[in-house]
Formats: sequence, structure tokens, C-alpha cells
Amino acid sequence: MKIIRNYLLQDFQLKSLLDNHDSIYLVEKPKEKKNETYIVYFFKPITGGYVKDYQFEFRLISKDLNKLIAIQERLINLLDDPRGEKIIKDDDTTIRSTKLLNGGGQVNNEDTGNYEIVVYFLCQI
Repeated sequence: MKIIRNYLLQDFQLKSLLDNHDSIYLVEKPKEKKNETYIVYFFKPITGGYVKDYQFEFRLISKDLNKLIAIQERLINLLDDPRGEKIIKDDDTTIRSTKLLNGGGQVNNEDTGNYEIVVYFLCQI
């Protein structure tokens, strides 16, 4: 689902919060990347048919909790659209609506010294 990644990276404010790097990765950050603030995302199908529902999980990771909170707010501003007013599309895919789901939260990973915030969205494609 590159469409979500591409949509998010077009936002100057979010990219600025990610230290002007393309720091949004599917499943895990590549080991050769040294950026300390980044987003890892996962998705899974919920329903099939003509209109498909997917659950997206975004893990926001950084040593700076205040920066993560700002990233979370921006991510919600960009993707929480339960009325379907925003059209996110590319040549292959159109996302009809996205909305914030319950769950997620914050954790401090003592092994890495990073904070993590998890945010879930439901996307209809």
C-alpha cells in the first residue's frame, strides 16, 4: 500500500517532523538507515468484496516524545476522515475513506531508548 506512504510524504509539515527524510517504512526500518525519528506501518485486510476494508497500524518511533506527539497529531489530521471528504488516489488505487480507530498508545522501549506511539486507522479501498 504505497499509496498511503506517498500521500503522507507529500505533506511538508509531516516530512519536517521526520527531519526531512522519507522515514516511513513498511514493516521495519532498513538497518542502513540511521534516522532516529521514523514511522513503521503495517496493514491487514479486514473485509473483501468490491469495497475492501484494511486496518493500518502506524508505529511512530523516536527518542523525543514531544516530537512523536506532534507527528501523531499531524497523522490524525491527515488520515482521520470518516466522512470521506479527502480523496487519496494514485493510478492504481483510490482510498474512499479513512478513520481513526480505538487502541494504540504509548510505550518506552528500554532496550533501544526510544518512545513508541501506536495509532490505528480503518481504510476503505
